[in-house]
Amino acid sequence: MNLLVPSLPAVRLLDRFRSFVTGGQFAVFVVVLFVFYEAFVLALAFVPAASTGLGSFAEEFRVRCFNYDPKAGAMNWGLVGLLTTEPFFLQLLVYFVWRRQVRELAWSRWLVPIAAALALAAGLIALSLIQVQPPAVPLSQLPFPGDRIRTHLPLPEFNLRDQDDQPVSPASLRGRPVLLTTIYSGCTTACPMMLTQIRKVLGDLSPVERTQLAVVAVSLNPEADTRELREMTARTYSFNAPEFHFVSGTGAEVNRFLDDLQIVRTRLPNGQLDHSTIFFCLDRQGRIAYRLSAGEQHHPWLLAALRALVAEGP
Repeated sequence: MNLLVPSLPAVRLLDRFRSFVTGGQFAVFVVVLFVFYEAFVLALAFVPAASTGLGSFAEEFRVRCFNYDPKAGAMNWGLVGLLTTEPFFLQLLVYFVWRRQVRELAWSRWLVPIAAALALAAGLIALSLIQVQPPAVPLSQLPFPGDRIRTHLPLPEFNLRDQDDQPVSPASLRGRPVLLTTIYSGCTTACPMMLTQIRKVLGDLSPVERTQLAVVAVSLNPEADTRELREMTARTYSFNAPEFHFVSGTGAEVNRFLDDLQIVRTRLPNGQLDHSTIFFCLDRQGRIAYRLSAGEQHHPWLLAALRALVAEGP
């Protein structure tokens, strides 16, 4: 009976691997790797945005991992703290298990070279991830995908009143394409940008297209958005009913509708609201046809979506 005997190189490789895992080198590797990770993640929270390179990578990372809103400049700092401190407990665990080996290695001349080599390797990996990012194509240069992103989702029910104290509901809007969004009167960051974009999109539509469209802005702060404040906001941006409805109601009914729309909003320490910046384009049957982000880059798509809904006819 023939027995498989490991070759001498394989035995040496296994011995080296066993020595690496049981010795202090593995613990140093883990600790250094997570130290670099923590520093790198924290740095990405502060790197200025850019169209390419590290700035582009950092902004995309903040949007995906920190709930960063480039329009409002708001970021969930709780998530920043969580991602940068979470590995600390694993580092403590690694040190507790390998503390004797790490202490022994600390007195040897190999600790600093090992840590430096690991930090360099981690840095090169991070740099390669940044460099392979494909050049971003501005959304404004991409054709509107139309039917590929078209939906037919039901609009949640609501029964609110606008700045002229007129009732507004899905039934009252049916038969007209609707541009629906969420704002509040005391906003000084994202909402002025969104209202300006609404003003621009209405100006880009033809008079015939504009007469067929209704705009509904739902208050994100119903307890504070009085009828007088909503009327003042509409007047400031030269919006008039029946074209524009800045609606609100009791806190319970407005917040229920916002929750049904999955609108994220968080009260900040300064009293402002960190909130979603979304436009909902409704077809003539009151269904959500398109859901688009606010912002200058998305303006051509928003205009194309509204024109497509107007062109569908009664």
